[in-house]
Amino acid sequence: MLNFAIQTAREAGQILADKFGRALQVSNKGDIDLVTEADLAAERLIVERIRSYHPRHRILTEESGDVAEAGGSDSEHKWIIDPLDGTTNYAHGYPVFCVSVALEHEGSVVVGVVYDPTRDELFAAERGEGATLNGRRVRVSDVGELNRALVCTGFPYDVRERGDFARHFRAFIMRAQSVRRDGAAALDLAYVAAGRFEGFYEEGLRPWDVAAGVLLVEEAGEVEIVGGQTSEYKWIIDPLDGTTNYAHGYPVFCVSIALERAGEVVLGVVYDPLRDELFAAERGEGATLNGRRARVSETDDLNRALVCTGFPYDVRERSEFVRHFANFIMHAQSVRRDGAAALDLAYVACGRFDAFWEEGLRPWDVAAGVLLVEEAGGRVSHYDGADFRIYTPPIAASNGLVHEAVLSVLKMP
Repeated sequence: MLNFAIQTAREAGQILADKFGRALQVSNKGDIDLVTEADLAAERLIVERIRSYHPRHRILTEESGDVAEAGGSDSEHKWIIDPLDGTTNYAHGYPVFCVSVALEHEGSVVVGVVYDPTRDELFAAERGEGATLNGRRVRVSDVGELNRALVCTGFPYDVRERGDFARHFRAFIMRAQSVRRDGAAALDLAYVAAGRFEGFYEEGLRPWDVAAGVLLVEEAGEVEIVGGQTSEYKWIIDPLDGTTNYAHGYPVFCVSIALERAGEVVLGVVYDPLRDELFAAERGEGATLNGRRARVSETDDLNRALVCTGFPYDVRERSEFVRHFANFIMHAQSVRRDGAAALDLAYVACGRFDAFWEEGLRPWDVAAGVLLVEEAGGRVSHYDGADFRIYTPPIAASNGLVHEAVLSVLKMP
């Protein structure tokens, strides 16, 4: 089915490319929404191909609506088609538009293709098989802070009637690095999947605008789709925590794997291959080291505590970090800095370290380690003592007994 969708999208895209920039017959479907002869020609090609190869499948298209094809209705399969996403762009000669083809099986989109004929870029995904751009695997970006994120959006056709939209747009302009508005939702989602954009939001979209793009984003990696058909489960993985150590031959690194369910980490594993030490935890079941129960230390005095930390990559821009480091040197027994946050947290969980703090970490750095500490009897919080969330650093973790002292040091001038 994926190859069929790819070929169909390419052929429809060729029609759009051939007609692009020429005088076109353009009509209005509403006050703002346009339709061109290119939309209709591309749609005819797609519908005819589906009728020829899959005559019992249903078809949902932007221009023709929901069609039950002759020969009987296969209620399990439905093609969701936008023959020209970005019609207004196309009609004005603005080269941002695409073909979007998706296949839904029993209510779940299982194939999605977005084709940009002006750049000859074909984004494709099959449920459970990942996403590709021109045959090469794509992943979402690893930007974890909104103020460094390039966000895209679209203006709904009834934007004048949506008071919240202007408020949202203004808020993103103020908080994101920048905002783009290119006028083709399917292509915007494909760009999120390929890591070109970090985020996308829009109101008033229809199934053909998003069906293929949503699958692309889901299959391109760790991401949450608000309003989409996402799973409640998400794997959060760092295949090599301590990359700098590894590159320099310094033998401190690990693999970190966590499973999040409905926003809560429920499984965590940290593995140190050099020492063959595997730290594991399951929510509510405790923590283990190589199968034996692990517990945090019983040190109850910070001046007898061995504390660990890491230097964020932008440490030169974090003046407070140097102050915290100097204060811990003065108030803890000693401080270690080994360069692998997941392993540091695992060591807190098994009592080797008594506490840990760091800024600027990402979810994959801490997800498994935080669960290990919690399940081993420790405490994890933000610097102000509030409950810790893996998507919002900084982090303070400890055996619990010295936690208030750790937070006090972090508040010192």
